[in-house]
Amino acid sequence: AVDPARHPADAELVLAAYKLTALKDRNFVILDCDGRTKVIYQNELVDYRLDPVEGGQAQNYSKRMVNFKGEVLFTTALFNLAEARQYKICFLQGHGEHDPEDSSHPHGYAKFAEVLQEKANAQLEKLSLRGTNEVPADCQLLIVAGPRQPMHESELAKIEDYLRRGGRLFALLKNMAAGGRSGLEQVLA
Repeated sequence: AVDPARHPADAELVLAAYKLTALKDRNFVILDCDGRTKVIYQNELVDYRLDPVEGGQAQNYSKRMVNFKGEVLFTTALFNLAEARQYKICFLQGHGEHDPEDSSHPHGYAKFAEVLQEKANAQLEKLSLRGTNEVPADCQLLIVAGPRQPMHESELAKIEDYLRRGGRLFALLKNMAAGGRSGLEQVLA
């Protein structure tokens, strides 16, 4: 534990060692396992709700804790740091699927991708199965995030081959216009 008010030189050494120049919060915990690190900030540990104070002025609120997230954050961070292996998750593209990098919606697929990276220690990759491309052998999960156009039979065959080899698929299919079909329905059947 380093108190930056009492030991500013020690605090500067810690910040330099972990390359923490743009701090969100002064209070944080650093978890380190063989050079892999995770910083958990104080403001991530608890969800608060602001309630208006009765009889008070319009700007008077009381802060009340509604959810302690520390156990989940520390357990997840410890697991991910101890497990050196990173999981590879592929997002299928090319049929109007949702983009895992599109952050225009605060609860969209970019948030989903961020959660996968953070909580599942995942490396994400966009994947097209057009042409000679196959599902990579090191892909632990293939995500088909709401295709809007049907898939070609050669792409479906590649997905089916991946599943036969023990691959895993997370398919979100309710996005086809006017009740159309993606083609995955026959693979899943």
